[in-house]
Amino acid sequence: MVTRMPTIHTFMTKEDERSFSQLIAERFPDVTIIDHFIWPTPVPVVRGSIADCSSSSVAILKTGITSLDFYSKWTRRREESNGYEGACIGPGIVQYLRSKDADYDPASLRSGRLSATYDPKREQEMDAFVKELYRIFKEHAIELYWTDIKTGKTNDKIQRGFLAWPDAAKNYDGKNGHYLTDHAFAYFIAKTSTDSSKEQQAETPGSTESRVMSARLSYEESWRRLEGIADESVPPPLPGHIPRPDDDARGVSFFKTCTEGEDLGNLTLPRTFFGRSEFNDTSFCNTNLTESNMCWNDFIDVDFSKAVLVGCDARSSIFSNVTFASANLSRADLRHSTLEDCDFTGAQMSGTILTHKQGTGLVLSSQQKAEIAWTDDEGDEPDGG
Repeated sequence: MVTRMPTIHTFMTKEDERSFSQLIAERFPDVTIIDHFIWPTPVPVVRGSIADCSSSSVAILKTGITSLDFYSKWTRRREESNGYEGACIGPGIVQYLRSKDADYDPASLRSGRLSATYDPKREQEMDAFVKELYRIFKEHAIELYWTDIKTGKTNDKIQRGFLAWPDAAKNYDGKNGHYLTDHAFAYFIAKTSTDSSKEQQAETPGSTESRVMSARLSYEESWRRLEGIADESVPPPLPGHIPRPDDDARGVSFFKTCTEGEDLGNLTLPRTFFGRSEFNDTSFCNTNLTESNMCWNDFIDVDFSKAVLVGCDARSSIFSNVTFASANLSRADLRHSTLEDCDFTGAQMSGTILTHKQGTGLVLSSQQKAEIAWTDDEGDEPDGG
């Protein structure tokens, strides 16, 4: 079983939420909006629109999959608050966390998110519902670009996984200190076609002045970013070695998950465990994954540019249409892996372990070929397969 957890980081004002709710109602008459605060009774509080909710968390429930009566059976009592709480994940549920004023920058709007958790093979109706709901959201959303609020420079590359609706993009456009933000080191704006044209004219071929690289978050900040936690919760301790499938305790872990369209760039996640998972159209750009276990995974259309992959065990995985441009792959072990249409331009490959057979299908520089630890010994397949 592979669990999908598709997530979109969202920026919406109440006006955007009203428009989104109306489109949902038109497409899915059987959808109910549940205000996910602490209820005074076991009966879920239903609203006519997301904008009418008082909580920062909303459950978008497709009653054709899970009826409201059945959903009510998942209600649990919260003794500390003398109230009741319903589920935010499960069959038929898409969780929506609302955008809000950033506590570290009240003039800016902090991201919310749409997310769901399910098995696409066993829950085909849920899979179809999530895909259509996300399609509706994306159809009206605006792409965003990372911006440095100190220098005013804006990246020329679209920020994956982050989308704003029109009213949020208009009111948080970088003017007068009003930005879209995910955390204290990540600010975004939408670009007009005029802005894009001016940048293209100003940038000469080979110039890197207009390209801005975000600062990499600390391990603690990276873990909170992955978990969607805004407080000062403490992450799990880093393992003392490359994580193994049979370890009793691990640090950050991706196990039997499917990640699609996510931006996991500019993070610090050394010794992360990746196992039996699939990553599609996902960015790990400039992320530190030193000594991570990356065996037995599918990486498709993934961006590892400028990533630190030093000492990673990346055997028996599929890397298809993956860019490792300017990444550091020193001492990484890639044996038994399929490397299809991969870009190694500018990658550091000192001591990278590859077989001569693998090398016949790769485009590498003379320096890279000299640095790689070539071998004819494929060795045993890794554990966890």
